[in-house]
Amino acid sequence: MYRFDSLILALEYIEKHLCDEIDMQELAKYAFSSLSGLQKQFRWVFNYSIKEYVSKRRLTVASKELIETDCTILQIAFKFGYKSPEVFTRAFKKIYGMRPSEYRRQKQYMELFPRIQISKTGNKGYIVYKDVSSLYDWLAKYSHVYVICFDVVGLIRINEISRDVGDKVLLEAICRIENAKENNMPLFRLGGDEFVVFVSNYDKKKCYDLERRVIEQNGTPIVYDGKEYPVILRRWHGKLPEEKSLVELSATLIHNVKNA
Repeated sequence: MYRFDSLILALEYIEKHLCDEIDMQELAKYAFSSLSGLQKQFRWVFNYSIKEYVSKRRLTVASKELIETDCTILQIAFKFGYKSPEVFTRAFKKIYGMRPSEYRRQKQYMELFPRIQISKTGNKGYIVYKDVSSLYDWLAKYSHVYVICFDVVGLIRINEISRDVGDKVLLEAICRIENAKENNMPLFRLGGDEFVVFVSNYDKKKCYDLERRVIEQNGTPIVYDGKEYPVILRRWHGKLPEEKSLVELSATLIHNVKNA
């Protein structure tokens, strides 16, 4: 049986040390696990190696600082453990498809890899989900909203071919939604390949227009390593479910779009 408590501690340790050099033995010690056992658990539950997850989280937080701070690219690179701005730029471009300077100029934050969290649901149950705490402030302001959920079709199969291709597909999905929505429509990543957009004042026309602009691009491929990979999104929209917690809300929205 997999020890989810160890994974909870490991995720906590990683977030606290994103700007530090993480010693894997110290991480395993903090999680009360052997390193080999923790590595196996991590990949089995999250489908990422520990190092891969750390790298993606660092780049995601770094991308936020590019948009929200005046720190130089050099300062941000060194802060997150990159030995030179060139190394940082190569890693950043591999994930985001553009240089940090280009990303900063567009002034649009894309949270590609939110923090993974695990919560207990009972004496023995656990739920794994993406951090959706950023929804709190927005939901506190608006209650009369429609939600549009998008789901990338076939991402698991694409990831089995290549994680790099999967990352490019996710980025393409985010870009399509961002380019189709209005500035006052916040976009959040709910899960592995699910996204939600909020449309205030129950405006159905805006929902249909946004859906049309995104869905009409279905089948348009991305090109990676000389091969084409079609990107297809499905969608669902409706009123915001009245759930007791953000975790339940996220799970409900994911269920709705998966069964659309």
